Amino acid sequence: MVQKSLKSRCINLKMKQGKKSLCEKQLFTSFKIFQKNNRKNMNILFKHALMKLTPFVTTRKVTRTTDNSFREYPYVLKKNRRIVMGLNSLVKNPSILDCLGTSGWIKVLKEKAEKKNLLQKQIIQQKKLLRYRWFI
Repeated sequence: MVQKSLKSRCINLKMKQGKKSLCEKQLFTSFKIFQKNNRKNMNILFKHALMKLTPFVTTRKVTRTTDNSFREYPYVLKKNRRIVMGLNSLVKNPSILDCLGTSGWIKVLKEKAEKKNLLQKQIIQQKKLLRYRWFI
């Protein structure tokens, strides 16, 4: 049941101009090609890729009303938001789902994981601001 919801969420994020049937065909054909080439379970690999790209901390902007300046504070994400952000990173260009049929999907996954790790390190460096009450 969880796998169906993840795949349907992924299709809805990838869909352009209401062409859901075309998006489903593209996604499932790339899954089939990937499984034929690698002989690995696509559901397990999909979950591993999602776990690698799922952030656990992000920043929120807080603006002052007096001078319209803002500061960014680290914010720990809830589980649902983490999944959505991980799926967004899978679907964004360059999309890992588009290059599953080729051998370049590992390179794209590694690049996206490195970007996520770098961003997480930068956010965690601001951890002295993490204890603000309105974010908990």
